[in-house]
Amino acid sequence: NTFERNGLGPRNCVGGDWGEHTAAGYGYVHCHGVYLGQHPTYPAPSNVVVRRNKFISNTGSGFQSRMDSGNRTTGYVIENNLFWNNQRAWNLTSVFGGIVRNNTIVVTDYPRPNSAEKACGFMHALHSMRFSNNVCFINLATNETVMPWNVYDRMVSATWLNNAFYIRGVRTWIWDGQAKSDFISTWKAESGAINGITAYVTKDDASEPGFVSLTDFHLLSSSPLRGTGNIADCPTLDLDGNTR
Repeated sequence: NTFERNGLGPRNCVGGDWGEHTAAGYGYVHCHGVYLGQHPTYPAPSNVVVRRNKFISNTGSGFQSRMDSGNRTTGYVIENNLFWNNQRAWNLTSVFGGIVRNNTIVVTDYPRPNSAEKACGFMHALHSMRFSNNVCFINLATNETVMPWNVYDRMVSATWLNNAFYIRGVRTWIWDGQAKSDFISTWKAESGAINGITAYVTKDDASEPGFVSLTDFHLLSSSPLRGTGNIADCPTLDLDGNTR
């Protein structure tokens, strides 16, 4: 499925309920590609699979999963998705158990009127999650605010394996509710991430991660991403539906 341009219509996707966000200068940040929520009187969802979708130019998260009232979801699988020019790929809150793998996140521009920080992903109160083989490429002008990973609460037993991050310029970021210095130089030590790539973006094209182009995110044969993933976490099929 393709979930595209939520929040870009003449009325956007919000009304008076979110007027305070506009007044505060945040812009229309709640226009997500998919919003998975939970009403206090119903059980939280479980065993949710988000696979082989494209989330493009949504003014909020590509995939938003937010549980309120102290509830939590379990057993997520988020794999082989393309998140392109959203405010952030995902916002995951109160997820217990699951894997996020082989997703491609690209931000080379972002939809207006959203003015909030752009990020690979926002996360809050995650337990026993595994993040593997994801690539995030944020190529925005150096005067833009970018928080590659914005984590508001400590994650318990979260494992980070063979993820790649390409970020333009020195960016502060949030980990366990605390502002940290330059993401590229501090990410692995702070998160305990194993292997993977962290690199500065210095060019205005897609050559550093080795994408075909800024609109085609297949990998060239010369891509530095080739051969760097964790084989144990590779899905059987790729995003195009081809057998690996």
